[in-house]
Amino acid sequence: MPPRALLLDDDPSALALLRHELLEACPGLVVETRTTPDVSGPARDVYVVDNDFAGSPQAAPLLEAIRATAPDALVLAWSARLEVATLKRLVNAGCDGAFSKQDREETAQAVRLVAARVAAVAGGRRGRRGSVGAALYAVTGLLREWNHRLDGEDRALGAPSGGRGAGR
Repeated sequence: MPPRALLLDDDPSALALLRHELLEACPGLVVETRTTPDVSGPARDVYVVDNDFAGSPQAAPLLEAIRATAPDALVLAWSARLEVATLKRLVNAGCDGAFSKQDREETAQAVRLVAARVAAVAGGRRGRRGSVGAALYAVTGLLREWNHRLDGEDRALGAPSGGRGAGR
């Protein structure tokens, strides 16, 4: 069975762009898109979830539902704007990383992360283990960047820096 991904965003154009970029990087990936906050169906290997659906923050409850059915999936939040409080809640709900829709480099980094996970999943299904290390390396790098960003947000908001980023 090929690796599967579910992309959720109420903006069909953003979904189409991300789907295209993922399929370019991962030709064997089966990608489903939805414009509603609905994660029903079989477990997928990768989920990319927008936070804002018609003005309502949905990422945290979606992540909780995803983790109930797909505890080992790669789950990324993808949004135009994510505040520190939202990012912290997403981490606690099981989010593996977050990236901005507007930032091309962040989107490229997220696509690389998905590609590493897809390679790990495909390799694991064929009995190879080398790709797992690549996926873990990519996840570690993304989380390090995410924590750095949260630390900067905390400093900008004047919050005391009690530790590193969202992983406190």
